[in-house]
Formats: sequence, C-alpha cells, structure tokens
Amino acid sequence: MLRKLLKYEFKATGRTLFPLYIALVVLAAISRIILGTPDNNIETPGAISIMSYMCLLVGTVVTTFIVMLQRFHKNLLGDEGYLMFTLPTVPWKLITSKLLVSLVWSFVGAFMALSSILILAADNVTITALSDILTQIVRFITQEMDVSGALHIVEFVLMVLIMPISGILLIYASIAIGHQVSKHKLLIALGAFVGLSTVSMALLAMFTDFLMVRISVPATVHTALWIFIGFHTLMAAIYFFITNTLLSKRLNLE
Repeated sequence: MLRKLLKYEFKATGRTLFPLYIALVVLAAISRIILGTPDNNIETPGAISIMSYMCLLVGTVVTTFIVMLQRFHKNLLGDEGYLMFTLPTVPWKLITSKLLVSLVWSFVGAFMALSSILILAADNVTITALSDILTQIVRFITQEMDVSGALHIVEFVLMVLIMPISGILLIYASIAIGHQVSKHKLLIALGAFVGLSTVSMALLAMFTDFLMVRISVPATVHTALWIFIGFHTLMAAIYFFITNTLLSKRLNLE
C-alpha cells in the first residue's frame, strides 16, 4: 500500500512542481543567452529576464514549501481526510508517504535551483573554475582521503538527510497538534511549532553539555557531528510518534 500511496503522491505533487522546475531551468538558459549576446540593445530584455528568473526562483522555493504543507494538511486533515482514512492502510504509512515525497521534492528543487544558477552564471571562466574544483575534489577522494575524511563524508550525507526529515516531521507534528482544537487551528499549530523548536534547541544544548562536560567526551568535529545527527534522529522519531499517535487515536477532521 505504501508504494501505491507514494505513486499517488508523486503524481499529485508533480503536476505542480515538475513544470515549475523545468520552467526555472529554461528561463535561466534564456537569460544566459540574452546576457551573453554581444549587443548594446539588450540591457532592458536582460534586466527583465533576470528579474523574471529571480521571481520564479523565489516562487519555486515558496511553492515547494506550500505544496508540502498542503498535501499533509488538506489531504489528511482537511476534507480529503475522510477519504484517505478510509483506505485499507494505517496512519504511519500515510505520514511516511507524505514525508518521503516531500523529502524527494526538496532535494529535486534544491538541485534544479542550483542547476539554474550555474546555467545563469555559466561562462568560460566559471566553467573552467568549476572544472578545476571538481577535478581537485575527485583527486582528493580517490587518492588522498584517509579514514577520517571518508567519515566526514558519511557524516555530511547523514546530516543532509536527517535535517530536512526532522524539519518536515516537526511541521507535521505541529499541524497535527493544531488540529486537536476546533477553533484557531493555525494559531495553535504555529504555537506548537515555536514550542517544539524551542524545547528541541534547549534539549540539544543540555544533551551536548552532558556529553562534553559531565562525561568528558572528546571535543572533536566528529563528536559534534554525531551528537547533532543522533539528536535530530531522536527528535525526528519523537515528531513522527506525536503525529502518528494523534492521527491514529485523536483524529479531528472538523
């Protein structure tokens, strides 16, 4: 069932996001062509194309975030929720499908935004500089990296994964808490978001202090990264538990 939910979710979100990402890259390419034209009469078209690109870039980021919120809020806790919760599945699969699709689109959106920026900035100097940097990175990884360096890469990948997962689940938990009341759902959800975020940061500071000071864990970059990864993994699990519990036992679609 999870596979079917993912397929449905990708189709529902892709109708909005995929054309937007393609338009962003196309507009960046058009702007690059206009700016690269050796003509003194292209200042106005060039300025218009750049402004259009910047507006679309901001719009893409905002739209991705809004779609992520709407698919959870309206599809599970809005009118569509009456249908979704009659499906032969369990709430944790519904939450997981929303989470995974939101995570994928977040990475796709970031990749497309970065690609569009590189296209817009592309010239002989930039391409040469990027090529040199990539060559240096590849050479370092294949020839000079030690165990510590390889561990840093693993830690970086884990951190890049757990940060958006924890952030998305924090939003889901806040929305689910907001729907425990009949009125002022948005206000309660915002309050829950601020409260959970504040508690999370306070716990992270206390946890770090306990490990680094009380039990004298060596203060290294690896230690700091693993504390960060472990803590946010724990918080992601807590946010998921809160959301799943509320949707399973205290579902309020009013």
